[in-house]
Amino acid sequence: MKAIGVREFGTCDDMEVLDLPLPELAEDDILIAIRAVGVNPADCDIHAGNLKQRFPHQFPVVPGCEASGVVYDVGESEKRFSVGDAVVAYSIKPVLQNGAYAQYMRVPQDYVARKPVNLNYQEAACIPFDGVLAFHALYHHAKLRKGERILIHTGETSVGMALGQLAAFKKADVSITCGHDCPQEESLLQRGISLVYNENRKELSDELFDVFVCCKSEPSALALAERVRPRGRIVSLVGLASRELEQLIDKKWIEYSHVTKAVPSEGELDIVSQFAEAGILKPQVHSTMPLEDAVAAHHVVRQGIPYGKVVLTVEQ
Repeated sequence: MKAIGVREFGTCDDMEVLDLPLPELAEDDILIAIRAVGVNPADCDIHAGNLKQRFPHQFPVVPGCEASGVVYDVGESEKRFSVGDAVVAYSIKPVLQNGAYAQYMRVPQDYVARKPVNLNYQEAACIPFDGVLAFHALYHHAKLRKGERILIHTGETSVGMALGQLAAFKKADVSITCGHDCPQEESLLQRGISLVYNENRKELSDELFDVFVCCKSEPSALALAERVRPRGRIVSLVGLASRELEQLIDKKWIEYSHVTKAVPSEGELDIVSQFAEAGILKPQVHSTMPLEDAVAAHHVVRQGIPYGKVVLTVEQ
Protein backbone atom coordinates (compact mmCIF):
# COMPACT_ATOMS: atom_id res chain seq x y z
CA MET A 1 0.00 0.00 0.00
CA LYS A 2 1.03 3.63 -0.47
CA ALA A 3 1.74 5.72 2.63
CA ILE A 4 3.46 8.99 3.57
CA GLY A 5 5.92 8.90 6.45
CA VAL A 6 9.45 9.34 7.75
CA ARG A 7 12.33 6.91 8.13
CA GLU A 8 13.80 9.11 10.86
CA PHE A 9 12.46 12.12 12.73
CA GLY A 10 12.90 15.49 11.04
CA THR A 11 11.04 18.29 9.30
CA CYS A 12 7.90 17.88 7.22
CA ASP A 13 10.13 18.03 4.13
CA ASP A 14 11.60 14.69 5.25
CA MET A 15 8.27 12.93 4.71
CA GLU A 16 8.30 10.66 1.67
CA VAL A 17 6.12 8.20 -0.23
CA LEU A 18 6.48 4.71 1.24
CA ASP A 19 5.49 1.32 -0.15
CA LEU A 20 4.34 -0.73 2.84
CA PRO A 21 2.61 -4.10 3.25
CA LEU A 22 -0.99 -4.22 4.41
CA PRO A 23 -1.12 -4.29 8.24
CA GLU A 24 -1.88 -7.67 9.79
CA LEU A 25 -5.02 -7.79 11.92
CA ALA A 26 -5.36 -8.90 15.52
CA GLU A 27 -8.65 -10.60 16.35
CA ASP A 28 -10.37 -7.37 17.49
CA ASP A 29 -8.84 -5.05 14.86
CA ILE A 30 -10.44 -3.35 11.88
CA LEU A 31 -8.69 -2.61 8.58
CA ILE A 32 -9.97 0.59 6.97
CA ALA A 33 -9.61 1.65 3.34
CA ILE A 34 -9.05 5.35 3.91
CA ARG A 35 -10.93 8.00 1.96
CA ALA A 36 -9.88 11.19 3.80
CA VAL A 37 -7.49 12.27 6.57
CA GLY A 38 -7.69 15.32 8.83
CA VAL A 39 -4.35 17.15 9.17
CA ASN A 40 -3.59 18.28 12.73
CA PRO A 41 -0.71 20.15 14.38
CA ALA A 42 -0.08 16.90 16.28
CA ASP A 43 0.93 15.32 12.94
CA CYS A 44 3.78 17.84 12.74
CA ASP A 45 4.83 16.81 16.26
CA ILE A 46 4.83 13.16 15.20
CA HIS A 47 7.19 13.52 12.23
CA ALA A 48 9.42 15.92 14.21
CA GLY A 49 9.81 13.41 17.05
CA ASN A 50 8.25 15.74 19.63
CA LEU A 51 6.10 12.90 20.99
CA LYS A 52 8.83 10.26 21.21
CA GLN A 53 9.11 10.66 24.99
CA ARG A 54 5.39 9.96 25.42
CA PHE A 55 4.90 7.25 22.80
CA PRO A 56 7.16 4.37 21.76
CA HIS A 57 7.78 4.39 18.01
CA GLN A 58 8.92 2.12 15.23
CA PHE A 59 10.23 3.35 11.88
CA PRO A 60 9.04 4.05 9.34
CA VAL A 61 6.55 6.27 11.18
CA VAL A 62 3.38 7.23 9.33
CA PRO A 63 1.64 10.30 10.85
CA GLY A 64 -2.10 10.89 10.94
CA CYS A 65 -4.43 11.16 13.94
CA GLU A 66 -7.84 10.69 12.30
CA ALA A 67 -9.49 9.44 9.15
CA SER A 68 -12.70 8.41 7.45
CA GLY A 69 -13.14 5.48 5.12
CA VAL A 70 -14.69 2.09 4.50
CA VAL A 71 -14.16 -1.16 6.41
CA TYR A 72 -11.95 -3.37 4.24
CA ASP A 73 -11.46 -6.32 6.64
CA VAL A 74 -12.19 -7.25 10.26
CA GLY A 75 -10.53 -9.46 12.87
CA GLU A 76 -12.03 -12.78 13.88
CA SER A 77 -13.73 -11.47 17.05
CA GLU A 78 -15.04 -8.19 15.59
CA LYS A 79 -18.86 -8.13 15.58
CA ARG A 80 -19.82 -4.44 15.40
CA PHE A 81 -18.64 -3.69 11.89
CA SER A 82 -18.81 -5.44 8.54
CA VAL A 83 -16.87 -5.06 5.31
CA GLY A 84 -18.19 -2.05 3.42
CA ASP A 85 -19.36 -0.02 6.44
CA ALA A 86 -18.57 3.71 6.24
CA VAL A 87 -16.63 4.70 9.37
CA VAL A 88 -14.50 7.31 11.10
CA ALA A 89 -11.42 6.40 13.12
CA TYR A 90 -9.06 7.82 15.72
CA SER A 91 -5.56 6.67 14.90
CA ILE A 92 -3.03 7.62 17.60
CA LYS A 93 -2.11 4.19 18.93
CA PRO A 94 0.17 3.19 21.86
CA VAL A 95 3.09 2.74 19.42
CA LEU A 96 3.62 5.42 16.79
CA GLN A 97 4.00 3.66 13.46
CA ASN A 98 0.91 3.10 11.30
CA GLY A 99 -1.03 6.37 11.23
CA ALA A 100 -3.67 7.61 8.81
CA TYR A 101 -1.44 8.95 6.00
CA ALA A 102 -1.93 5.75 4.04
CA GLN A 103 -4.31 3.88 1.77
CA TYR A 104 -5.15 1.43 4.58
CA MET A 105 -4.96 1.61 8.36
CA ARG A 106 -5.37 -0.94 11.16
CA VAL A 107 -7.05 0.25 14.38
CA PRO A 108 -8.67 -1.36 17.45
CA GLN A 109 -12.47 -1.51 17.36
CA ASP A 110 -12.82 1.08 20.18
CA TYR A 111 -11.12 3.61 17.89
CA VAL A 112 -13.82 3.25 15.21
CA ALA A 113 -17.37 4.62 14.89
CA ARG A 114 -19.92 4.78 12.10
CA LYS A 115 -19.58 7.78 9.82
CA PRO A 116 -22.30 10.40 10.36
CA VAL A 117 -24.73 10.03 7.45
CA ASN A 118 -25.02 13.80 7.03
CA LEU A 119 -21.28 14.32 6.45
CA ASN A 120 -19.17 13.50 3.41
CA TYR A 121 -15.86 11.71 3.90
CA GLN A 122 -13.84 14.94 3.95
CA GLU A 123 -16.02 16.49 6.65
CA ALA A 124 -16.20 13.26 8.64
CA ALA A 125 -12.40 12.99 8.72
CA CYS A 126 -12.33 16.20 10.79
CA ILE A 127 -14.30 14.96 13.81
CA PRO A 128 -12.46 12.08 15.58
CA PHE A 129 -9.36 13.89 16.94
CA ASP A 130 -10.95 17.24 17.84
CA GLY A 131 -14.18 15.60 19.01
CA VAL A 132 -12.48 13.18 21.40
CA LEU A 133 -10.09 15.89 22.64
CA ALA A 134 -12.95 18.32 23.29
CA PHE A 135 -15.03 15.58 24.95
CA HIS A 136 -12.18 14.73 27.34
CA ALA A 137 -11.45 18.39 28.10
CA LEU A 138 -15.05 19.31 28.94
CA TYR A 139 -16.51 16.08 30.35
CA HIS A 140 -13.51 14.52 32.14
CA HIS A 141 -11.31 17.49 33.07
CA ALA A 142 -13.42 20.67 33.30
CA LYS A 143 -16.58 18.80 34.32
CA LEU A 144 -18.49 21.69 32.76
CA ARG A 145 -22.00 22.26 34.11
CA LYS A 146 -25.10 23.96 32.74
CA GLY A 147 -25.04 27.73 33.15
CA GLU A 148 -21.32 28.03 33.90
CA ARG A 149 -19.27 30.68 32.11
CA ILE A 150 -16.45 29.24 30.00
CA LEU A 151 -13.72 31.03 28.05
CA ILE A 152 -12.00 29.14 25.20
CA HIS A 153 -8.69 30.37 23.77
CA THR A 154 -8.38 30.26 20.79
CA GLY A 155 -11.80 29.47 19.42
CA GLU A 156 -11.18 29.77 15.71
CA THR A 157 -9.00 26.63 15.67
CA SER A 158 -10.71 23.37 14.73
CA VAL A 159 -10.42 22.01 18.27
CA GLY A 160 -11.52 25.37 19.68
CA MET A 161 -14.65 25.25 17.53
CA ALA A 162 -15.38 21.71 18.73
CA LEU A 163 -14.97 22.86 22.34
CA GLY A 164 -17.29 25.80 21.78
CA GLN A 165 -20.00 23.69 20.17
CA LEU A 166 -19.93 20.99 22.86
CA ALA A 167 -19.92 23.61 25.62
CA ALA A 168 -22.94 25.31 24.01
CA PHE A 169 -24.69 21.93 23.84
CA LYS A 170 -24.14 21.59 27.60
CA LYS A 171 -25.93 24.97 27.91
CA ALA A 172 -22.92 26.80 29.27
CA ASP A 173 -22.35 30.52 28.67
CA VAL A 174 -19.60 30.25 26.06
CA SER A 175 -17.07 32.92 25.09
CA ILE A 176 -14.13 32.41 22.75
CA THR A 177 -11.11 34.45 21.74
CA CYS A 178 -9.71 34.94 18.25
CA GLY A 179 -6.16 36.13 17.64
CA HIS A 180 -7.19 38.03 14.50
CA ASP A 181 -10.28 38.83 12.47
CA CYS A 182 -12.35 35.67 12.59
CA PRO A 183 -14.13 34.99 9.28
CA GLN A 184 -16.35 32.45 11.03
CA GLU A 185 -17.61 34.80 13.76
CA GLU A 186 -21.20 34.89 12.52
CA SER A 187 -21.24 31.11 12.12
CA LEU A 188 -19.92 30.66 15.67
CA LEU A 189 -22.60 32.95 17.10
CA GLN A 190 -25.24 30.91 15.28
CA ARG A 191 -23.92 27.73 16.91
CA GLY A 192 -24.59 28.86 20.46
CA ILE A 193 -21.39 30.77 21.24
CA SER A 194 -22.38 33.80 23.33
CA LEU A 195 -19.44 36.13 22.60
CA VAL A 196 -16.45 36.19 20.27
CA TYR A 197 -13.58 38.36 21.49
CA ASN A 198 -11.21 39.63 18.83
CA GLU A 199 -7.84 41.10 19.79
CA ASN A 200 -8.17 43.69 17.02
CA ARG A 201 -11.54 45.20 17.91
CA LYS A 202 -13.23 43.75 21.01
CA GLU A 203 -11.89 43.50 24.56
CA LEU A 204 -12.87 41.05 27.28
CA SER A 205 -15.28 42.30 29.89
CA ASP A 206 -14.31 42.46 33.55
CA GLU A 207 -16.51 39.47 34.40
CA LEU A 208 -14.90 36.29 35.70
CA PHE A 209 -15.22 32.81 34.22
CA ASP A 210 -15.82 29.46 35.90
CA VAL A 211 -13.71 27.57 33.34
CA PHE A 212 -10.83 28.54 31.05
CA VAL A 213 -9.73 26.12 28.31
CA CYS A 214 -6.49 27.01 26.53
CA CYS A 215 -5.81 25.59 23.06
CA LYS A 216 -2.77 27.76 22.28
CA SER A 217 0.28 28.59 24.37
CA GLU A 218 1.22 32.26 24.07
CA PRO A 219 1.87 35.22 26.41
CA SER A 220 -1.76 36.39 26.29
CA ALA A 221 -2.93 33.04 27.69
CA LEU A 222 -1.66 33.89 31.20
CA ALA A 223 -3.57 37.18 31.20
CA LEU A 224 -6.71 35.31 30.18
CA ALA A 225 -6.16 32.76 32.95
CA GLU A 226 -6.36 35.62 35.44
CA ARG A 227 -10.04 35.98 34.46
CA VAL A 228 -10.87 32.68 36.19
CA ARG A 229 -12.82 33.11 39.43
CA PRO A 230 -11.48 31.75 42.74
CA ARG A 231 -11.87 27.96 42.89
CA GLY A 232 -12.52 27.84 39.15
CA ARG A 233 -10.95 25.41 36.69
CA ILE A 234 -8.26 25.74 34.03
CA VAL A 235 -7.80 23.03 31.40
CA SER A 236 -4.81 23.23 29.08
CA LEU A 237 -4.40 21.31 25.83
CA VAL A 238 -0.88 22.70 25.30
CA GLY A 239 1.00 22.49 28.59
CA LEU A 240 0.27 26.04 29.79
CA ALA A 241 1.70 25.58 33.29
CA SER A 242 4.42 28.08 34.25
CA ARG A 243 5.74 29.58 37.47
CA GLU A 244 3.43 32.58 37.07
CA LEU A 245 0.43 30.33 36.44
CA GLU A 246 1.30 28.13 39.42
CA GLN A 247 1.31 31.24 41.62
CA LEU A 248 -2.09 32.24 40.24
CA ILE A 249 -3.47 28.74 40.84
CA ASP A 250 -2.25 28.73 44.45
CA LYS A 251 -3.52 32.25 45.11
CA LYS A 252 -7.04 31.63 43.80
CA TRP A 253 -7.35 27.91 44.67
CA ILE A 254 -7.87 27.06 41.00
CA GLU A 255 -8.11 23.46 39.84
CA TYR A 256 -5.65 22.90 36.96
CA SER A 257 -5.43 19.94 34.58
CA HIS A 258 -3.52 19.24 31.39
CA VAL A 259 -5.01 16.99 28.70
CA THR A 260 -1.93 14.98 27.75
CA LYS A 261 -3.60 12.03 26.03
CA ALA A 262 -7.17 11.85 24.77
CA VAL A 263 -7.51 8.23 23.73
CA PRO A 264 -11.13 7.19 23.18
CA SER A 265 -12.43 4.65 25.65
CA GLU A 266 -15.27 2.31 24.74
CA GLY A 267 -18.17 4.21 23.20
CA GLU A 268 -16.66 7.72 23.28
CA LEU A 269 -16.02 8.02 19.54
CA ASP A 270 -19.57 6.73 18.98
CA ILE A 271 -20.83 9.64 21.09
CA VAL A 272 -18.73 12.13 19.11
CA SER A 273 -20.04 10.71 15.83
CA GLN A 274 -23.62 10.93 17.12
CA PHE A 275 -23.02 14.56 18.10
CA ALA A 276 -21.94 15.26 14.51
CA GLU A 277 -24.93 13.43 13.03
CA ALA A 278 -27.25 15.44 15.28
CA GLY A 279 -25.68 18.71 14.15
CA ILE A 280 -24.15 19.45 17.55
CA LEU A 281 -20.63 19.18 16.12
CA LYS A 282 -20.27 20.81 12.71
CA PRO A 283 -16.76 20.38 11.28
CA GLN A 284 -15.40 22.81 8.73
CA VAL A 285 -12.99 21.90 5.93
CA HIS A 286 -10.55 24.69 5.15
CA SER A 287 -9.12 23.03 2.03
CA THR A 288 -8.41 19.60 0.52
CA MET A 289 -5.24 18.19 -1.01
CA PRO A 290 -4.30 14.73 -2.29
CA LEU A 291 -2.35 12.47 0.07
CA GLU A 292 0.75 12.91 -2.10
CA ASP A 293 0.76 16.62 -1.14
CA ALA A 294 1.08 15.92 2.61
CA VAL A 295 4.29 17.99 2.81
CA ALA A 296 2.53 21.03 1.34
CA ALA A 297 -0.40 20.46 3.71
CA HIS A 298 1.95 20.50 6.70
CA HIS A 299 3.45 23.79 5.57
CA VAL A 300 -0.06 25.27 5.40
CA VAL A 301 -0.93 24.02 8.89
CA ARG A 302 2.34 25.26 10.40
CA GLN A 303 1.78 28.73 8.92
CA GLY A 304 -1.66 28.82 10.54
CA ILE A 305 -5.12 28.83 9.00
CA PRO A 306 -7.96 31.14 10.07
CA TYR A 307 -10.56 28.39 10.50
CA GLY A 308 -11.32 24.72 9.94
CA LYS A 309 -8.98 21.94 8.93
CA VAL A 310 -6.90 20.88 5.96
CA VAL A 311 -7.96 17.44 4.69
CA LEU A 312 -5.97 14.93 2.61
CA THR A 313 -7.95 12.84 0.14
CA VAL A 314 -6.86 9.26 -0.56
CA GLU A 315 -7.29 7.23 -3.74
CA GLN A 316 -7.28 3.43 -3.52
